[in-house]
Amino acid sequence: VQTCALPISFVSLQSGLVAATGVAVFTVAAVAGQTAGALLVDKSGIGPSGRHPVTVRRVFAAFMGVGGVVVSVSGADTGTVALAAVIGTLAAGIFVSSQPALNGQVAAKSGHALAATLVNFIGGLIVLAAVLAVQQVVAPVALDLPAAPWRDPVVWLGGPFGVFFVMVAAQMAKSLGVFVFTLTSVVGQLSGAVLLDVVFPTEATNITAQLIAGLAITDRKSTRL
Repeated sequence: VQTCALPISFVSLQSGLVAATGVAVFTVAAVAGQTAGALLVDKSGIGPSGRHPVTVRRVFAAFMGVGGVVVSVSGADTGTVALAAVIGTLAAGIFVSSQPALNGQVAAKSGHALAATLVNFIGGLIVLAAVLAVQQVVAPVALDLPAAPWRDPVVWLGGPFGVFFVMVAAQMAKSLGVFVFTLTSVVGQLSGAVLLDVVFPTEATNITAQLIAGLAITDRKSTRL
């Protein structure tokens, strides 16, 4: 239940927090929370890779990882920064950082990463259905469903990509530990974002020197751990 409740809770909070802080501040606060949480998760030994001490090198890498994200989003529209929302984002990042550890434990106990993926998405479907049911009773709203997969397959790619991410996270947490996995996944997300902006540019696309520099900083720290 925890493995599916964590990401659902984070996504549920995200829309409200982004509205209060802006995307740039939200991104930095979320990464800061996840890296700090990952350090604590590895220290406690919750993950399948066992205990990892909080060393000076790891703390420095965490600061550099967050610093890389700060540099990446510098100059972006940060919106109105609300202190409570920033603290909430930090807390949500710390909270969700235990998900790879719990998924890794499921994968280790079952012997296959697909088991963790199955638990996540079956549990997630049940929780979301329950939340939707309660919402429709309390404050009914019309549901605007996307086009069918055969009409617009692109909008449905989030599902398969999510399955792949959870499966890889469960497997990698066993060998890398949660902290290293968190930093490398941040590098992957930033790199993927840049690649998507290059391949599928929009009016909002703005690949700046700060973005590339921030990506390089984060990538350098994650590959040295």
